[in-house]
Amino acid sequence: MPNGIERRGFARYAVRAAAHFKWIDVNGTVRCGQGLTRDINSRGMFIYSEAQPMLATDIEVEVRFSTVSDSIKLIMKATGAVIRWEEPQDGIYYGFAVLNRDYSLQSDVIP
Repeated sequence: MPNGIERRGFARYAVRAAAHFKWIDVNGTVRCGQGLTRDINSRGMFIYSEAQPMLATDIEVEVRFSTVSDSIKLIMKATGAVIRWEEPQDGIYYGFAVLNRDYSLQSDVIP
């Protein structure tokens, strides 16, 4: 961030939520992973995980948000591509950024 200026056009929200994702590796094998989001917005998200999808990989992500009430379930489903990843900071969890192509929010009331 040169001169302390934020270059992103969309606000990022520091949200820790469970993320489950899948992608197809170079051998055509479907891979699955899970992790935690670091931040999220309508254009994408950053996820910490032990799994490490390769750059430019198409990915499907499902993020489950905690709610105040156990009777409400809020889920974001997104498809996109991995655009950046970071080496593990603590030797365990990689971080990667996803650029969303599309997403949907779903909420259900659980009886």
